[in-house]
Amino acid sequence: MAKPSFSRAERERRWAAVRRIMAKPQWNLDAIVAPASSDKVYPQYLTQIGGRGGSADVIFPRDDSKPVHAIVGTARNRSFWEKRLDSWRSDGKLIISQGEGSKSVGEQIKSLGLNRPGMHIGVAKLSGSRFDPEGLVPATFLENLKSAFPGFQFLPIEKWGADSGPIDEAAMMKSPEEHDVIRRSVAAGEKAIEVIRRVARPPSRHQGDIWLQTFVAMFAETGEDPTRLSIALDAEANSTLGAPTDDPLKEGQIISEEIDATVQDYRAQVNHS
Repeated sequence: MAKPSFSRAERERRWAAVRRIMAKPQWNLDAIVAPASSDKVYPQYLTQIGGRGGSADVIFPRDDSKPVHAIVGTARNRSFWEKRLDSWRSDGKLIISQGEGSKSVGEQIKSLGLNRPGMHIGVAKLSGSRFDPEGLVPATFLENLKSAFPGFQFLPIEKWGADSGPIDEAAMMKSPEEHDVIRRSVAAGEKAIEVIRRVARPPSRHQGDIWLQTFVAMFAETGEDPTRLSIALDAEANSTLGAPTDDPLKEGQIISEEIDATVQDYRAQVNHS
């Protein structure tokens, strides 16, 4: 199953929402850099680039007259994404190029005319949050950018609370297209529960026998790896950490699960026992 993409109208909605927040006085960002090494949902939200096709270093200017640049690591990655994101690229507002790391990011910042002293550049995952308390941006990546642009301020873009940041806050407001993929993700999760009910009997002998058949069913339904498939026998669902195990299947056990099917990289969790 080919992975579908969001429409250009959805692109415009997202980008406009992010830029409105970037312009607020408490942020006042001239651009956002979302490194491929950071939480990959940020480059993906802005460009759809992510998943099995690899991520991208993204430069997202506040000025909507300037294109958004996505830098991927190899020629084949560039070819892959250019083919699949034609609707987002055809008006010239998203440019996919090939490069590597901070050097390529710096070159594109200059090409966008953003290399002026005093620029405020937001950096995704520069600071930590709940699951990554020290952030996810490599020290050398940041130091190289600071060296190339000594007059810049590189700022974190995530906060707790109502004003959670230009990407996080924008992403909280879901569009009809996003509602649709979330419903499809829920439906795939519910079908996975039915698969577990059906296969949790001979000839299945271990948790792994159930896990594998459930994974195959979820992948067949969505064309994407499940974000989460954790199944446990007489234990909390997440105790198996999303992995298949050799725990023996016995009559009368309670099977608990924590399932997140994924559609267009949107996950929805389904839990039953």
